[in-house]
Amino acid sequence: MQRRLLAALAGLALLGLAGPAKAITVDLQLSLVVDSSGSISTDEFSQQINGYADAFRQAAVIDSIVNSDSGIAVNTILFASSASEVIPFTLLQSEQNVSDFANALDGITRTTGRTNIAAGIDLAVDILDDNGFDSSNVIIDVSGDGVQNEPGDPALSRDAALTAGVSRVNGIAIGIDSVFDFYVANVAGGPDSFVLQAESFDEFDSAIANKIQLEVGAPNATPQPVPAPGAIGLVGIGIIALGCLLRRRSNA
Repeated sequence: MQRRLLAALAGLALLGLAGPAKAITVDLQLSLVVDSSGSISTDEFSQQINGYADAFRQAAVIDSIVNSDSGIAVNTILFASSASEVIPFTLLQSEQNVSDFANALDGITRTTGRTNIAAGIDLAVDILDDNGFDSSNVIIDVSGDGVQNEPGDPALSRDAALTAGVSRVNGIAIGIDSVFDFYVANVAGGPDSFVLQAESFDEFDSAIANKIQLEVGAPNATPQPVPAPGAIGLVGIGIIALGCLLRRRSNA
């Protein structure tokens, strides 16, 4: 009996020494926070999601991920009146990984409601806190066609995200200039953050492809000057060395 008890105690001690599983270090953690509110029609939502999926099918994006030191981890959140994670954090290291993630984006089922950008950012931060991955480069990527119209303050959520260790919050505003201005003032933040504008959902594909290329450090992705109203635009908030995002050292 005593021998069995000692063996059991030794086993418990070993379990205690093992501790929790160590987080996987990656070059980038990217949280895609996507508007699915009622202001977006079914066709427009499909265009938006297809734009994200197609961005991950771009050769420049695939090559940048596959050639990164440790791969990237990506998830997807939808926000309307509330927010929900529809694709959990996934490690992308190979071309097949990236293809599978793009296919998963194609299969997303939407939620709907009003527009609560703050809830999307807040949920992204909560999930990043314990998602099994670790990186010194953490980006929240927000897209949408409207301003906050639910209780909550995206600017406060953005500031809390940066305080919690998020490197930057980027945005892509779809539609009129007032939405773009709102994203610049209340969504984007952190060094090297930026906002892109697509005047319509028809322009979203090219805008989001450029945005994802910038975020994953695709070699030919370069910031563009702010154009005349109606074209796809980019506002930089300290846009420095975007092509080197994946090369920053990860936390040990």
